[in-house]
Amino acid sequence: MSVPIPQPTPQGSAEKFEKKKRRISWREYFRLDFNSIQGLITLAFVTNTICFLSIVFYLNYSQKQIQAQRNLLYQASKPMIYHATNILAAVRQTKVHLSQFIILNEPTNRSKLKENWLIVIPAYKDSLLHFTNQLNDLDAKVGYNNITRQLVEIRQIQQQIEVRFATQKNFNAVRKLYTNDLSSAENILEQNIRNFINQIKLKEIALEKHTTETELWINRFTIWAVIIALVLTYSVGILVFTRSFSWLRFIQSKMQEIARGNLIEPLPHRRDEFRGIARSLNELTANLAAVKEYANQVGKGNFETQLAVFEQDSDLGKALNEMRRSLLEVYQEEQRRIWFTNGLAKFSDILRDNSANLDKLCRELITNLVKQVEVVQGGIFILNEQTPEPVLELKAAYAYGREKFIQRTLTTTEGLIGRAFQEKETLYFTDIPKNYMYITSGLGNTEPTHLLIVPLENEEHKIKGVIELASLKPFAEYHIRFVKALAQNVASAITVVSTNQQNQKLLKDYQEANIRFQQQEQKLVQINQELREDNERILAKMREAEKEYEKLLRVLELINDSVVISDSLGIIQYFNKASERLFGFTADEVLGRNVKMLMPPPDRDNHHLYIARYLNEQEKRVLGTSRQVEGLSKDGTIIPLFLKLGEVIVRDEVFFVAVFRKIQTF
Repeated sequence: MSVPIPQPTPQGSAEKFEKKKRRISWREYFRLDFNSIQGLITLAFVTNTICFLSIVFYLNYSQKQIQAQRNLLYQASKPMIYHATNILAAVRQTKVHLSQFIILNEPTNRSKLKENWLIVIPAYKDSLLHFTNQLNDLDAKVGYNNITRQLVEIRQIQQQIEVRFATQKNFNAVRKLYTNDLSSAENILEQNIRNFINQIKLKEIALEKHTTETELWINRFTIWAVIIALVLTYSVGILVFTRSFSWLRFIQSKMQEIARGNLIEPLPHRRDEFRGIARSLNELTANLAAVKEYANQVGKGNFETQLAVFEQDSDLGKALNEMRRSLLEVYQEEQRRIWFTNGLAKFSDILRDNSANLDKLCRELITNLVKQVEVVQGGIFILNEQTPEPVLELKAAYAYGREKFIQRTLTTTEGLIGRAFQEKETLYFTDIPKNYMYITSGLGNTEPTHLLIVPLENEEHKIKGVIELASLKPFAEYHIRFVKALAQNVASAITVVSTNQQNQKLLKDYQEANIRFQQQEQKLVQINQELREDNERILAKMREAEKEYEKLLRVLELINDSVVISDSLGIIQYFNKASERLFGFTADEVLGRNVKMLMPPPDRDNHHLYIARYLNEQEKRVLGTSRQVEGLSKDGTIIPLFLKLGEVIVRDEVFFVAVFRKIQTF
């Protein structure tokens, strides 16, 4: 009698460990979560890095802003002081020229006076305005305006002096203007210039103070940021230390139990760095349990065939290693078998759920197949026998993580696709010809290097299409087997699903399958008869509906009220004769256009919002009621109207019926 023995899990074998080492991905080196030590450390590092970079960027930005303000002020302040001083000196020079002109009556002094006012002073004033605008300070602009205003006043006084001297030759009046008014205006100008210069110097002092305070604040902020970063790092270290040592103490207690010869319960699954230890300890426990059970069975005299090696060699270690390797191979093969079986089941569901639509079937099939076998590109070509010469049409394509919409047609003898179709054999290439691929990523991805082409051959050995897959790495042997097995199912689904079912039944029992075939045929006849009857009933209803529709149109054309019918988007579907007379548009001019063309603002601008609100909330605010509105005729005239709005639902589509009647005005 054969007694089953609990078998140790194969994950603990050296071969499995080596293969896992080769499959380590970037996630083993970079994790960002709260479930692992590495994730916590990485999270703390990323957080500190982000905070540090943010602080650095912020401080750098603040310093640049302050430096920019300082540079702007320094670049503008000295020229502004220089030009303001020159303006004052030029005004004083005009006063000298004016006095010399009056006393000596020399035309040269008058020419110099005009030159100062027309050339020298405007040049200094324009330069001062330029730097004032560059500084973009309100106080500086006010000071500049005061200086400009005072210059105008001084110029006017000097012109009065020249006029009185030239016409009256009255030295007393001239002396009064010169001594009192001109000197007073010059003093005011000098005071305005001094105030202007003082304001600029105060700006410099304030900026220096602000710069010093900002630098002090930056130093304090940096110190606190470093302190917070150290505290955060210390907290993460304490958390990591506590979690690590608590788990290590737990593992130590379990190992002591095993050392005393006691088996422990399987440890819960972990997602941190200790998951390998937990898994290894569980594997050790399972292996020890298997050895214990094997020893008990040997003691009872019940030997399994696969364990007979113990009697031959009496080398327990060698036997266990051999058994572990065997179990590993069995496990791996079982995983492939499960993947193979589940994959076929998954695609069987896809074929069954999308059997009514070939295009959708192809899209779902190639999208899931590319993901299933882990390749970068895939396409499915379907045989089209409706053309004068049979061709292979690309029905669906998927590449680089998204669906591709490409139109491509090949003859049955063209290229590698045509070769696979003609030879009815799977083609596998490890070196794809240059410029062969018709799909590119657009992102500079590496071009595929391995190509698998599988014909879709059904049970009748007829080719219904071709599947093409491209990968960056070699295809696994079981992936190729899977695609070939799937290709047969796809070919059967493309032909007739019912035929595939009948063929499967024929494999079990010919006579039973024959009976079922007859039953299926009867069902098909019955279904065809029901479909024919349903079709006749539908045609009859459609004819009745067409008669009712024509009758309704005749009635609507005869009534005096305007009737406008629009769909749920506001597109006009019907416009009767009364509407043409009321609005001035012909039916051809409005059909297919939005009904808001018949409305003046603001109803025209808000009409789509009214429709959207009703369709979303289903709250009838206007439907079924009469109200007074305004319409817009073709010539732009506003028409006062009574409106009654109704709703009609035809085949789950909403239509709005608006009846308008013009309000007579006297």
